[in-house]
Amino acid sequence: MPINDEQLVVFGTSMVPIFTRYKEMVDTYNKNKIPLVTVHPSKHYYMTHDKRGANFSFGHWHSYSQTMNPMYQLCYATVSPIGKLRETGYTFPKVFDYFELDFMESLDIDTEEEFKLGQLLYKWKFS
Repeated sequence: MPINDEQLVVFGTSMVPIFTRYKEMVDTYNKNKIPLVTVHPSKHYYMTHDKRGANFSFGHWHSYSQTMNPMYQLCYATVSPIGKLRETGYTFPKVFDYFELDFMESLDIDTEEEFKLGQLLYKWKFS
């Protein structure tokens, strides 16, 4: 049976296991009809591989971190009509809005240390 291009797809990965607000994400999509990609906004100072500020300039004029524009960590969950994903051949559509996650639910587990932190956060959040 063919799948209609308007069929909604909710895509998530095991890399952010504490994120559980998929229903809220779908409700937001249904309200605005704009595909969503999960991100975590961060207002920290980031450096590039060539030792330059990625989101600030060195000097006494640098912004306070609380007032700088955030950078966004991609958290690998998407809500989109499947037709929009077919256009890109990928799990993200060309046009989307951000669905922001807090620090805890955006924890990306790649290392044993992050796994242990995730266990602690999971226990604290769900116990």
